Amino acid sequence: QQQQQASERLVEQLRLGSAVPKSSPSDVSREQSASALSMEAGTGGTEEDHHVEQHVEHSLGPNIVLGKGSWAASYRQARGIRRDSLKLLCTCGIVTSRELSDDLTVISEEHIEECVLIAEEMLKTWPLDVWAKQPGEAKKFFEAKLTSLYQRKFGEQRQ
Repeated sequence: QQQQQASERLVEQLRLGSAVPKSSPSDVSREQSASALSMEAGTGGTEEDHHVEQHVEHSLGPNIVLGKGSWAASYRQARGIRRDSLKLLCTCGIVTSRELSDDLTVISEEHIEECVLIAEEMLKTWPLDVWAKQPGEAKKFFEAKLTSLYQRKFGEQRQ
């Protein structure tokens, strides 16, 4: 039942465009493959085999949990301005707490990089604490930049 719920969450994320499937099997780590296999029916995997240790990230706010998904992994690995940029995305709700905590959130590295670059640009305009006080404005600014980026990107591909 838990596996079915996890699959339903992934389908919902794909429908909403917040998750992008991996482009090829080579993008899947050995750990992810082994974990997925251990949970497949008939392989003898148990819920205990799939136990995931989650980490509460207090710097992002109360009760923010980092799972094993793409956004959480990127946040854990980030340092300096990149970490500040990811913190902006999370603090303002551009990246949701669900996307951070869900182990099944799979986002392409390219999309994460695009979002980080936009957030870096945002931090050059105003500091994080100013954006954090007006998350609605932050989302509008971010969405306008992302829309512009995709219009240029996909416009170039058609030519």
